[in-house]
Amino acid sequence: MGEIKNPATSEVGHQVTGKVAILYGTVKAISPDGTVRILQLNSLVFADDRIITGDDGSISIVFDTPTHIQLDLGRVSDVVIDEDVYGVVSPGVSAEASAEKEAIQKALLAGDQPLELDATAAGIEASSGGGHPVFVVTPDWSEVTPESGAETQGITWGLAEAQTYDANQENSIPTITVDTGNEGSGNIGDGADVVSESGLATGSHADDNTEFAYGTFTVSDPDGLADIQSITINGTTIPIGSLQGAVIHGTNGDLTITSYNSTTGVAEYTYELKTPATDGPGTEADVFQLTISDGTDTSAPATITFEIDDDVPTAVIDNNIILENTTTIEGNVLANDLPGADTPATFVSWNSTAATYGTFIDTGNGTYTYVLDNANPAVHGLAAGQSLTENLSYTMQDADGDQSTTILTITIEGTNDQKVSIAVDPAAVAEDGTTNLTYTVTLD
Repeated sequence: MGEIKNPATSEVGHQVTGKVAILYGTVKAISPDGTVRILQLNSLVFADDRIITGDDGSISIVFDTPTHIQLDLGRVSDVVIDEDVYGVVSPGVSAEASAEKEAIQKALLAGDQPLELDATAAGIEASSGGGHPVFVVTPDWSEVTPESGAETQGITWGLAEAQTYDANQENSIPTITVDTGNEGSGNIGDGADVVSESGLATGSHADDNTEFAYGTFTVSDPDGLADIQSITINGTTIPIGSLQGAVIHGTNGDLTITSYNSTTGVAEYTYELKTPATDGPGTEADVFQLTISDGTDTSAPATITFEIDDDVPTAVIDNNIILENTTTIEGNVLANDLPGADTPATFVSWNSTAATYGTFIDTGNGTYTYVLDNANPAVHGLAAGQSLTENLSYTMQDADGDQSTTILTITIEGTNDQKVSIAVDPAAVAEDGTTNLTYTVTLD
């Protein structure tokens, strides 16, 4: 007589407790003897089965109890179906399963075809037409080895080759590199761009465009450029799709992203110096820090540094002229000086005020008065076309303290002195010897 392994019901360990009513994804049942079954809709569930749902699996089991208890399991569940779960199975269900077992065994031994059984509530007809016998069963995934006088071999289970995915695979970290453009000899670290205050509108060379700098930076990701979501520059986060045209304000100027190539990851930028820097210790610079993110990881920071070349003032030589026999002249040495980009200019000091041919008076803030000593023989002896000079030195500075020194030259130009002619009138002498002289003085 044939033997059914893992029968639908038995006294111990294989008692039918219910069946699968609803199922999604992959759900396994492991019997106490280690047999693994992949459950389907209407699959039988046995006592002490261990039900395991996968990442995509969920199941609803209706137990054959008087109250038809229903158990719902979601994803990643692991439950043993024992009496604490299903309670007591109704005797009628166990008896029905045992009778069905005996009918199947007898039919197999007798070779009866087709096998006529009552259809399940959710099943189809037990047989079908078409001229050929039809063997219809509702699978419960039990292993059955029938014996009917012929050599038989048990079922060999064949499973598709499993594919393994590493759930702990690390996300690749993106990177960013900077390629600066107009680098100067006084770079800060590697790759500093250089701009000059002299190119500003108030600078000493306002038309040379040295307030601009250009360069590129490149973003990359081993997982692909499409993985990159955003870039952060000086704390401002910009979606990668909005990078082109973005403007980031720095301490002294603006960084503008003029283009971004999503295929190569190369972005081009322009920096424009807007205001002069405060000239303190060390090199002045406007610094921008960049990072990129793929939504999971953030790159190490990269830096674009713009070194600011300080503009310096120019104290221009001053000249003033005083004519012989003139008393005083006045002036302001700052009037023609060039402060450069760092305005305003201020007067620092006179370095020498000793005058040889007159008196020099400091009247404050670069202004002065010069009093000529016309009684000085050197001054008095000047003829037209002759001159004497006084040279005095001073220092001025721009707004951030850069200084410049030059001289004030005062030129004393000679003039012709007036001639005095005396004419005597002869008729002024009387016959009596008295003399009344009349003089006529003419100034030439």
